[in-house]
Amino acid sequence: MDRPTPSVTDQLAADDRLAALAGRLADHPDPLDQESLEVLLTGLGWKPVPWRRHRFFQGDGLIAWARDRQIEVELANFGAVDDLDYDDFDDAEAYETARDRLYVDAAKAAARTAGALDLPPGGPFDADELRYSPDRIRSRSGHWVVSLGTVNDGSDLPIVAVADFTWGADLPGRLTALIPPPIEPPVIDWSTTSRPLPADYRWLMDTYGPITLGGYLTLLSPDEIPAPIRGSRFITDPHPFVDRLPAGSTATGDTVSWVMHESMSWDSEEGRNPPDEWTLELSRPGHRATSDVGLLRHLVLELLEKRKPAATE
Repeated sequence: MDRPTPSVTDQLAADDRLAALAGRLADHPDPLDQESLEVLLTGLGWKPVPWRRHRFFQGDGLIAWARDRQIEVELANFGAVDDLDYDDFDDAEAYETARDRLYVDAAKAAARTAGALDLPPGGPFDADELRYSPDRIRSRSGHWVVSLGTVNDGSDLPIVAVADFTWGADLPGRLTALIPPPIEPPVIDWSTTSRPLPADYRWLMDTYGPITLGGYLTLLSPDEIPAPIRGSRFITDPHPFVDRLPAGSTATGDTVSWVMHESMSWDSEEGRNPPDEWTLELSRPGHRATSDVGLLRHLVLELLEKRKPAATE
């Protein structure tokens, strides 16, 4: 049995199905796990389509799959570049035009769907699961980011127009609902800070100041942040090397650091990643854990996890 692929024949019905999904997710301000998202899809009339060890869902020619905090919907499949036979074209220019057309058509399909959904634009701290899609369009539905763009993992794999629904929109609004900011937070003099820092950290400082947030995370103030620390990425492996910038600590004793830069050599002079692309690392002696989300999203996720009722046997 081949992997399910999208095949839409009624575009209006497909648009209505996506709008219904966005509306239902907007009713959930907190993240949902994979099982809950699959139940949500089923409740909206999507039909399960098992394939190997995976579980897809089909509705009006669209194909969807879920994992924790995310649903991705495949809108249209435009085939793989490797499916084009160079010998079928008059010359290299004709081949390259046909190749580029695949990407252009996929981007147009994503843009058309974004226009049909007509959702409010995404915010600066929203999750960005399609950040590597050059023509992505980000919007939001409640606390869920709705990103439209293209996905292609190699010339031998299909170019697919997708709609990605990921929890992580309006994170400032979710955090301030969990932790009301002080009426008069400390004024941070950013003019004395020469080092570039992530925008979500700056927002946290301006909104709350260097306090312990939710009994979980204590951030360093800008003038307390030390110089970057260079070390190995993994405890048991000296390569690759990374630059870490301590940002604070947790109530459980972990140091929270930004991972600024990776290189394969102690002597690398390559530039560090832009601050808003830094990932997080939580560490204590003998243990390191990484997170591919930013500081603000990590904090909100941890606070929401603390609010869950304890499991009972």
